[in-house]
Amino acid sequence: PIPPTTTATPVPPTPTPTHTPTPAPELITSAEELIGVWYGTGRDAMYQQFNEDGTHRAAFTREALETKPNVEGTYRFEGTQLILVEVSTRGVPSCPQDGIYQVEIVGRNKIKFVRIADNCGGRYRTTAVVHERVR
Repeated sequence: PIPPTTTATPVPPTPTPTHTPTPAPELITSAEELIGVWYGTGRDAMYQQFNEDGTHRAAFTREALETKPNVEGTYRFEGTQLILVEVSTRGVPSCPQDGIYQVEIVGRNKIKFVRIADNCGGRYRTTAVVHERVR
């Protein structure tokens, strides 16, 4: 008699996992898209107001935004980066260096300021968060 032979059962190849790249966030890159009043989320939330003339105000209350803002300054876009320049402060520490951010659209009437370069802790704690459009 002929001895039985063993035939190896072929093992199907392991599928290679496919990596779906995360889409790049949609960015605000012009003043026209940013103009208005935004309210930050989180513990250190502030109202941020961006005006057509390139001026910027920030305050802890909506009323103070109009009458006695905590921060007044200017802003401009350089490519995809928002540059915040402080001109004066009231009741908060001064930030002598400019803050550089990207502004991501994270939902309907919601944006997130992403810190690129800002050594001022007070500013980036109140800025580098999700903001909702107030008007």
